[in-house]
Amino acid sequence: MKKNHVIGLLIGLAVVLAAVVAMIFYFEGQPPESPEKYSWVPPDITPGVALMNMPKLLDPETADMRAGETWEGYITLETKRNGPGMVHYAIPSRIESVYSDEELAWPKGLNISIEPSDFMAYPNETYNSTITIKTAPDLLQGEYVFRYHHLFEGVMEGGGSLTVVVS
Repeated sequence: MKKNHVIGLLIGLAVVLAAVVAMIFYFEGQPPESPEKYSWVPPDITPGVALMNMPKLLDPETADMRAGETWEGYITLETKRNGPGMVHYAIPSRIESVYSDEELAWPKGLNISIEPSDFMAYPNETYNSTITIKTAPDLLQGEYVFRYHHLFEGVMEGGGSLTVVVS
């Protein structure tokens, strides 16, 4: 190797070493950077506001009655800011129990209707539909569970169960 190359390498190494020493002493006394620079600030949201604007559906879960009687209950829909949209209510089948998928035959002598079961709903309105259950005098005592379905087109869909207790 030539003498000039060795001298160039030594000078380069000395410059790098001087830069490292300077950085160590320079940054040692510096205050840490502000944590605000790298911290995430969540958006200004009021908790629960999104839920406050969701439509609310109130429906009966149980109807206690005697054979031969008629029972009435109400389904109340508060649309809040949602709509317009068609609303559909249905009781499509009888099931074995509240959490069951096993469908059973509809009992003779028990009729369930919802009026109105199909209607147009508009924002910031409250709608009431009447569930009417009619039983024949010869209907056997017991607990009858029915699947319930609701659809507010473009807004929400769901269901549940309605238990009719005949004593």
